[in-house]
Amino acid sequence: MEKPHQIPARKSFFIIKDMKKIIILILLLNCVQLNAQSDFTKILKENTYPISTEFKGSGWKFLVKNAKASDYFLVGEDHGIAEVAAVSEALFKSVNKIGYEHLAIETGPFTAKILVDLIGNDDQEKVGDFYRSNPFSVPFYGTEQEFQFLSTVHGLSGATNPIWGLDQEFLLSARPLLRYHLSGFSDEVAIKNEISIAEKGYDQILSEKKQDGVWLINQTSESWEALEALTKDQLTKDMISELKISQEIYQMNFTGKHQQNNQARVDHFVKWFEKNDKDSEGKVMIKMGAGHVMKGESIFDVYDLGDYLAKKENKQTFHLGLVQTSGFQNAYIPFRDKSALNSPVNVGMFKGFLDFVSTIIPDEGFVVLDTRVFHSKINELPEDPVVRKLLGGFDALLIFPNATASTFIE
Repeated sequence: MEKPHQIPARKSFFIIKDMKKIIILILLLNCVQLNAQSDFTKILKENTYPISTEFKGSGWKFLVKNAKASDYFLVGEDHGIAEVAAVSEALFKSVNKIGYEHLAIETGPFTAKILVDLIGNDDQEKVGDFYRSNPFSVPFYGTEQEFQFLSTVHGLSGATNPIWGLDQEFLLSARPLLRYHLSGFSDEVAIKNEISIAEKGYDQILSEKKQDGVWLINQTSESWEALEALTKDQLTKDMISELKISQEIYQMNFTGKHQQNNQARVDHFVKWFEKNDKDSEGKVMIKMGAGHVMKGESIFDVYDLGDYLAKKENKQTFHLGLVQTSGFQNAYIPFRDKSALNSPVNVGMFKGFLDFVSTIIPDEGFVVLDTRVFHSKINELPEDPVVRKLLGGFDALLIFPNATASTFIE
């Protein structure tokens, strides 16, 4: 008579046999993964070039060579970092010698005109007065390091219009813009009253950390019409029109239409880039937040300015991303505590990327990684969207440790 435990015993044999196969398969997969990582480590080392703190070395020559072969040189940054301004300034000094005459930046077109006028002013006390009178009104260029960078560009460029602002006008830029264009209105008393209202809105942000009183948010179709009716010249009328467009873009964000907001900003970048580029007198360096200058779909899930320029006919682009691996940055906005003036860099979302490139991160100075070798290997890379977007969206990445926070002009 057959024993009742014979069949279960046979099943156990097959389970054990299958388990051995699974273990072998796992070991094989681990070996493949280790080999793949080993291959990537080799590729990383073979395509990484050093740059000294004086911006010399094979890495710097690599950047200048690729800038020379391009019409548009795009620099993707994280804001509030002193080294970003230093690298950008050194880059423009180098590429200006090979035909780059223009710089496109992530600030409003009318704010950019104010910056150009400030740069042309030899009285540094007046520069300080402007920033003290209009705190936190010039996005990304209210720091000593970034203003110095713009001054260098302005001094080196021989172009009539060297600096282009591409972004919407900033939420808090109405104060300096209305002051700057005061003589362009028929009723200066009425405009001074609007400036006073805008100042109170800014004070509310500081005291209550609320944006309810921000002048730009509270304009209505009637108030825009009234302002436009007071303009005496086309330039002032265009400035009011630009503020109105900026309000519309911000409202998309405030009402939860984030994707539409992102796309509207891209459209705005493109419109103002083309408006300036048709009269360009040389090649163009573009310096903006990293997400805006990538090729392909950006980290904001839109096809941004970088992708638009990469697809332009008869134009060559080179896309450089700047990546800090440690240190501090100026992340202050009026809604935050002053400790944000010197805040540890936020590398949380980049952890997978930093792990991937850990073997090439320098102890000091900079390295540049030629990422074009990875463009055909995207599907072989770790399934981390940040890793894939950085290595696929840029032609090179300039990597550096020990970032220092930029400092506001006071």
